[in-house]
Amino acid sequence: MALLPGEFVYLSDEDNVAQYFLAQCSLHTTCAQCAVDPYCSWNPARGLCYRREQSHLSVAGWVTSNSKDADKCLGHVKRMTTNAYIGDTLHLKCAAQSTWIFNTEPILPSEKRQLTTEGGLVVFNASVT
Repeated sequence: MALLPGEFVYLSDEDNVAQYFLAQCSLHTTCAQCAVDPYCSWNPARGLCYRREQSHLSVAGWVTSNSKDADKCLGHVKRMTTNAYIGDTLHLKCAAQSTWIFNTEPILPSEKRQLTTEGGLVVFNASVT
């Protein structure tokens, strides 16, 4: 099966033809996810992902996959709080591949911390330091 440039994929059998949007923007919950989808645009004011329209390319604020300022997503990071106790093992998840930072330094894999293939971070035997 080959996809033609456009917004739809067509599936057929002997009796039927079905048309589906390639854009599945409602599945994207973060700016980073939305901004890499060529069929979607992120609306920072609403914090939602919408099917991309040609007008989004020229309107200030919309973040699209072909905009030169896709790094605007950095300003739309969803902050989360996790409670932890000394000795806990934590699995922190991130929707986009990220550089994890602790005390202004990038976190590297070690005996106490591991990065996951999905972009997450696992902290073993949590401590105060």
